[in-house]
Amino acid sequence: MRRSTICVMMILSALGVVGSAYADCPEGVRPVGESEQQVYLSLQQAIRAALPPTPAGWTLRDPMAKIKPAAPKDVCKGLDPMPGWYGEYFWDVESKRHSEKDRERDAKIRKAMAWTPEEEKEVHGYQAQARDLEYKARGAIKTNPDEAARLRAEAKPFSEKANAVWKAHNERVAPEVAAINKEYDADRINTLVTVTIGTWEESAQTDSKEPLQISGVPTAFVNSQKEMVLIFGQKLPSFKESGGIGTKPRLVTAIVKGDRQPAEVIAKLLGSSGLGEVGKK
Repeated sequence: MRRSTICVMMILSALGVVGSAYADCPEGVRPVGESEQQVYLSLQQAIRAALPPTPAGWTLRDPMAKIKPAAPKDVCKGLDPMPGWYGEYFWDVESKRHSEKDRERDAKIRKAMAWTPEEEKEVHGYQAQARDLEYKARGAIKTNPDEAARLRAEAKPFSEKANAVWKAHNERVAPEVAAINKEYDADRINTLVTVTIGTWEESAQTDSKEPLQISGVPTAFVNSQKEMVLIFGQKLPSFKESGGIGTKPRLVTAIVKGDRQPAEVIAKLLGSSGLGEVGKK
């Protein structure tokens, strides 16, 4: 199952609208037993309690924050309900820097796109002649359509010349404007970092492309989707032990997605959290 689908299921489970999450189960659904529900709620609450405080300069958007956790009553056949959490961290300090840089860039672009006095004189002259002839054509349209047509034909070359001046101006300023945008885009960082925490089976996360060293996290790596995967060391009982299907032990796993610099900040934050203690007796 795609991770995005799992995220949606976790959120909808917490919101108490589980039926919507599994509405398209191709093979139908199975009921979730009482023991499964109890374990689900226990882990859900433990994961939430282990989350670290939001760091200074950041804002956390938590869709589950004010929702009382609820265990799903059914799940797609062949699957187990996965307790977890999803949140979005916004790097406010960097967003403020973006706004300042955007204003700086816009000022440079306005300056680069300024018309020279010669260009303004030329284009305004052509436009004035075209407007004057068009005004006369409108005045003649009812009484002398042929004269109106002649006047509009006379105005057309002036309109074309004005358009040519516009085109030449745009072609002249385009390289400098493109260079300014390239300069500022190269320095731009996406300030959104998303975090998905779940209890995956041990073998579920094997797509390691770059190992990472994150304090407090026994196994961490970047996967092929350029997400940071943090696997905490405390093993949890299999789904089957509480009446589910999965037979392998599970590990609390966090998927951190975002540009490298802010994603590393959040990954280290999670490493210092209590997520490694979830499930300990």
